[in-house]
Amino acid sequence: VELEQVSMFLCVACADEDSIPGQVIWNRSQIIDIDSVTKTVNLFHVDLGTWEESIPLRRVRYLAEHFHQAMVFSVTCRLADIAP
Repeated sequence: VELEQVSMFLCVACADEDSIPGQVIWNRSQIIDIDSVTKTVNLFHVDLGTWEESIPLRRVRYLAEHFHQAMVFSVTCRLADIAP
């Protein structure tokens, strides 16, 4: 993916750097910020419920259309009134 082709909130696939050697794990992700100087993006991994910062564009690919229709596998939540 090239810098000119990405935009905020675009859904993409991101290669996991911690993949097993010889196997690449791809995560469905949404772009939440773009840094045009460093050519990196900040992503929210929709199925993991986590985010990752400063991802080089070389790890990002367009998401196949049929994955846009799949349900999200994480639930975002917060805990309130937690005391030590």
